[in-house]
Amino acid sequence: MNPIVQSTKRVDFIMKPLVVILISIVLIILFILTRKLFFIFRFDGNLRICLKLLFIKKEVYIPILYRPKEVESDTASHNVNTKKENKISKENNPDTKEKLPFPGIKNALIFFKNSLGDIFGKVVKYFRLEKLDFRAVAAWSDASTAAELYGVFCTVGAALHQFSLKAKKIRENMIYVEVIPDFNAESPDVYTHMIFSINVWKLLMIAGKALSIWQSYKKLSISVSKTNNNDSESDSSLSVQQTTK
Repeated sequence: MNPIVQSTKRVDFIMKPLVVILISIVLIILFILTRKLFFIFRFDGNLRICLKLLFIKKEVYIPILYRPKEVESDTASHNVNTKKENKISKENNPDTKEKLPFPGIKNALIFFKNSLGDIFGKVVKYFRLEKLDFRAVAAWSDASTAAELYGVFCTVGAALHQFSLKAKKIRENMIYVEVIPDFNAESPDVYTHMIFSINVWKLLMIAGKALSIWQSYKKLSISVSKTNNNDSESDSSLSVQQTTK
């Protein structure tokens, strides 16, 4: 057999599986980018935030109104251990990274006013409301306070209802708002369940925009810091010259 033909057959034998693997990887990436990432917020006295992508699910529990004793003790011990570890690491590493200089309130306000408007517009445009469930019971030991709570809950419920009606492509059976006064109970009760979704590629666009804004802010802070240092050095040199004269 011709050696050239034999070598080409070997190359084809090696390249065909590689091409198949590369095409499979590209298809998997495209499939993930077109999937929806769900942000699930649930409040029933405490807050639960859940991120869900395909079969992957990550939940964060944030105690607000009450905290179980086991969670309290575990959290307290964890905080103490974390503080000790941070203190030891700082003592062992005195040359820590310097903080980013603040460019000043005026410069920061101008920068974020011009840059955050774009990213906020993308967030409003790309995020989609999938579900809204708001239920509140206005109750208190004092009847007048319960009536005031009822007015507050009605205002919040009406605002959420209007927000959900303006949302795109949400089904009517996924919107539920209910506010009930209860003058016999002694404490209010609130339950909220909201689900937002966004395509992964759109979320990556927002993350890329946020990263570019952060890089621009760092450049602004460094340039303002250098300008201030140069001005202070020139002022100090002038004062030295005047004293020598």
